[in-house]
Amino acid sequence: MKKTIAYIFTLLLPLCVAGQQHNHNGDTVRLHQVVVTANRHAVDRQNATAVVGITTQEQLAATAAQNLSQGLSFQTGVRVENTCQNCGANDLRMNGLSGAYSQILVDGIRVNSALANVYLLELLPSAMIDRIEVLRGASSALYGSGAIAGVVNIITREPVCSGASVQLGGSLLDGSAADRGTQFAASLLSRDHRSGLTVYGQNRQRQPYDRNGDGYSELGLLKSNALGLRGYIRTSDYSKLNIEYHGMHEFRRGGDLLDMPSPMAHISEGGEHDVHSGSLSWKSFLGDKHWVDLFASAQHVDRQSYYGERDDSEPWGTAYGFTSGLTTTEGGRYGYTFDTLWFMPAEVQLGIEHCHDRLDDRTVLPADTTRQRINTLSAYLQNEWHTHRLSIQLGLR
Repeated sequence: MKKTIAYIFTLLLPLCVAGQQHNHNGDTVRLHQVVVTANRHAVDRQNATAVVGITTQEQLAATAAQNLSQGLSFQTGVRVENTCQNCGANDLRMNGLSGAYSQILVDGIRVNSALANVYLLELLPSAMIDRIEVLRGASSALYGSGAIAGVVNIITREPVCSGASVQLGGSLLDGSAADRGTQFAASLLSRDHRSGLTVYGQNRQRQPYDRNGDGYSELGLLKSNALGLRGYIRTSDYSKLNIEYHGMHEFRRGGDLLDMPSPMAHISEGGEHDVHSGSLSWKSFLGDKHWVDLFASAQHVDRQSYYGERDDSEPWGTAYGFTSGLTTTEGGRYGYTFDTLWFMPAEVQLGIEHCHDRLDDRTVLPADTTRQRINTLSAYLQNEWHTHRLSIQLGLR
């Protein structure tokens, strides 16, 4: 019988509690949760036009989740599958559709490339996550054709007070394969609360696991490090500038003969990734009725991989791959609130986005080279009529 033992230790200094209040009886009463994924702007969860599932930072800590993949495992209607027992690739399934039909965002912005998406669920550490919002169902007017099955929006940690935390955790699978992780987060907030900075980091070490003793891994070797930050500056009483950076290095390897170089194994799958992502956004309220939001993001991925097999008649394999990818996204949105539009109150959003995706892939054979360039320009318009009892959404992209 397979047994897994999980452990976690957390140190907080100082303890900072936000978003709660206490009544006269001493009971804790949570304020209404605010979500941004349903309408692509902040709205009270009970007034959102679609059901949004939320995984909070407290839930991630309580379940010893070390990354996005483990955090999504506790979301209703979402399934994370291991699609490759050698390389350890994960796939996200929503509404019965594979991960290619789900859009993964960081703070509402598309940052991640198709190349990074192969291992994205394990690349993003829980140390960077404040909460995960999951919108199940088609949202293509707001988020594009990649959001047919749904949207996963990772809301990163924003400083709400000065403090730091360190967390040690992991699991032991079948008493033989350890998965250990260490992560930290530190925040600094200015006295006037007009600027703040959060820095996080994580180190993870996972030993390979062979379930049936055939010499081939069911879970591969994994070593990863991550470092990132999120900061903001309030440029006025009604505008705010956000900046983010996420850097990740990862090495993974599955197959057999894991103590030997990859070309010497009978089957070896894995690679080494260096991922650097960043985004810049600015939002301003231009009055009680309208607002504007400008954003830009970029991600660069370098990957050295080996995916191949070798029989005993060959001295070594040659299935090396060298891949480089760059994805940039920029755009803007504008929103206006009508007291009455035709027959009831409404809010109109219109936006424009441009995405550039560059991919260069080659092997040791000069003829086996792939070069891909994709530019996508899109515009969308959405109108939402709403009252306390009724909401109607109409969108075009």
